Amino acid sequence: MSTYFVFSDESGMLYRAVEYEPSVNNKFFVRGSIIIGADDWLVLKNEFERLRNRYGITSELKWSDLWILKNGKSKASKIPERVTYQDAIRFVRESLMILEKCSYCKLIYTVTFNDDPSLQKYSKEELYKMQIENLIERIEFEMKNLDKDNNRSIAVLFLDWVGTKDNQILRNTYHKVYTSGRFIKTFKHIKDSLAFDFSHQSVGIQLADYCVGAFHGVLRHCIDRSNYQESFDIFKTSLKQFIAKNESGNYMGFGILPVPGGKGSYARRKLEELLNDTLK
Repeated sequence: MSTYFVFSDESGMLYRAVEYEPSVNNKFFVRGSIIIGADDWLVLKNEFERLRNRYGITSELKWSDLWILKNGKSKASKIPERVTYQDAIRFVRESLMILEKCSYCKLIYTVTFNDDPSLQKYSKEELYKMQIENLIERIEFEMKNLDKDNNRSIAVLFLDWVGTKDNQILRNTYHKVYTSGRFIKTFKHIKDSLAFDFSHQSVGIQLADYCVGAFHGVLRHCIDRSNYQESFDIFKTSLKQFIAKNESGNYMGFGILPVPGGKGSYARRKLEELLNDTLK
């Protein structure tokens, strides 16, 4: 049996337009997920630890810490004083380059636009359900493609710990989708329960944080080309190659999933408009 790990993290805050006016900093809610083989995880862990030692980073460096350092605000929590913004951005770039050593690596992004008028129809729990539903359906398809002749590949999904209340929502949502999916009635390639990792103890979640943070920055860069160039560069050089796509090379609906989705949906139109040139 081949085992795959899926590490998933989120960026932004999930609003409903009926409740909040999305701010310039919270236009999107993005979940980014890395799929790698269990054997590859050992490679990632060892290489990541070597990088941390080389850069003198003794605790978790979050994607959000980069911008605290860049903007000259108070030093990011627990980051050694000697670590500069340039050090941090190089560390992130080199960390993501480790993904190239994996025998198998795919990225899946689910994206919700907080100004989507259709969000008014849904509760927060329903929006979480759509995000998780889209994600695990795609994971199932990816595993099935790896295992065309039998059912011996399985994926285990790890999410970042986000708090007791939201974790319970996510656990219950995952179970509901797993046991009564909309398109897939039986998930043959995904473990039946959701797992949570503490990011400061998990190499996989820290890398997922960089992947989703960079993609969130790309979306903002596509709106304001004068900002977030670093995110755009990291995405183009280190991440784009791993995004899941179909045989025709299309990312939309495969590795980049609008939520709520469907052809003609607000989220899909916005993503195609923003990413048209970036994904070429």
